[in-house]
Order: sequence, then C-alpha cells, then structure tokens
Amino acid sequence: MMKNQLKWNLFANLSLICLSLCATDLICSKESWSRMDPGTMILQTDFEEADPLKDWLVAGREGTTDIVQHDDNHWLRVVAPSHQMIARVKVLRTGEGEAFSSLRGHVLRFKARIKGRNLTPPSRPWLGVKLMAKIIQKGQVISYPSAHIPIGDNPRNDLNSQVFSFTFLVPEDCLYIVPYLGLQGVEGQVDFDDVSLSVVQAPFQPLLARGTRLFKTGFEEKEPLKNWNILGKKDAVNIVHDPEIDEKI
Repeated sequence: MMKNQLKWNLFANLSLICLSLCATDLICSKESWSRMDPGTMILQTDFEEADPLKDWLVAGREGTTDIVQHDDNHWLRVVAPSHQMIARVKVLRTGEGEAFSSLRGHVLRFKARIKGRNLTPPSRPWLGVKLMAKIIQKGQVISYPSAHIPIGDNPRNDLNSQVFSFTFLVPEDCLYIVPYLGLQGVEGQVDFDDVSLSVVQAPFQPLLARGTRLFKTGFEEKEPLKNWNILGKKDAVNIVHDPEIDEKI
C-alpha cells in the first residue's frame, strides 16, 4: 500500500511538470512566424494626393468633410453640428489568408496631427474629437481603442495644432481594423494631417528550437530530489527500487 502511494505521489509531480512542458512546446512549435519590423507603415497620408479621400468613407450623416489648404499644407477638415466621422473604405482585413493577416499579434500606433476650433465640451468621456480604430474579432467581438484628445479650456474651446497617438495590440483572432477620424457627439471644426498607422512592436518570437529538451531525469542522480519542491508530506515521497519491474520510479 505504501509503495503504491509512493508511486502515485511521484507521478502526480511528474504530471504537473509534463503539462507545463507541453504548454511550452505548443508555444515554441509554431512552424512560421510572420513579423513586421517596428516602423513599418501600414497606412500613411498627408492628404496631398490627387484624390486624397478616395479610400475614405463618410460615416456620419451630418456636417461636412473636405480637404482644405492652409500653412502650405492640405488638411482633412471635418465640420459638424453634432456627429461627423470618416472611416477607411479599404479596411485592413486581418483574417486568415487576408492581405493583413500578418498584423495579428503586432502592436500598432495610430497617429495624426490635429487642431480644432469652436469645439463644444463632450457630454460623455468617450465623445469628442476622434482618432480611433474599430477592431472586429471572431464572434463579433468589437472594441474601439482611441486617443484621449482633451478640448482646450480657452473661451473658444480651440485645440492647438499638436500630434496625438495611441497604441493597441492586434488580437490573434482579429478579422478587421477600421481607422476612424472625426467628431462624435460634439459641435465644431477639426482638422487632421500627417495620419499614419505603423508597427511599434512585433509579436513574441520563441528563442528555443522545436524539440529542445527542457527537463529530463531518470532519478539515477546522486540526489535525485534536490530540484523538486515537495508540496505534500515529505515522508510520503521517496526514491525506491521496485524489484518486480526492475526500474527506478
């Protein structure tokens, strides 16, 4: 009875370690890793193209969206009495086999230079000037990471020209990424320039080759239990020789 209990305790410890090793092996045994170097541009525009809005879709039902020129540069101008945004028509399709499937697991930065005039204070924290990404995952799980853009505290609620950005992780089951610019739930005028979506960090890449042995013992060492942490009663675990099967347990 004692011998059977001893065998069970040892195998219980081994099972815990084997489960951990199997989980590690699943991580390390990916055949290929798609990685994009930090700094890689996924989307970049300064609205200087011949038809700068051809890849964008007006998502709001109120207000106006146009390209204006000042300070020797072209800017995207959004004017709204309440709600006006534009979204990329060419969404970034990140599903299996899609053009941007290699973005999964990467950390991206969405950035733009923004300035505004006569902006009304938002009634909710999530409303206001929007530099936002819509992320759609499997099962229609949707999230909206965005930059925090405070409206100025001056009498006209102007927003001085400055660069805003935020970073987000592309989930492993991501299907689409839709970049958004504009106004939501506030009135006023906002201008966008130097819009970009770039790679900040590549996904984790395992350093160990597949099949690398992390642990091995036949309990034949001089002190076979010195690297083991006994969680139960110490006198219930020991190394024995079973004459019936003539091998170490």
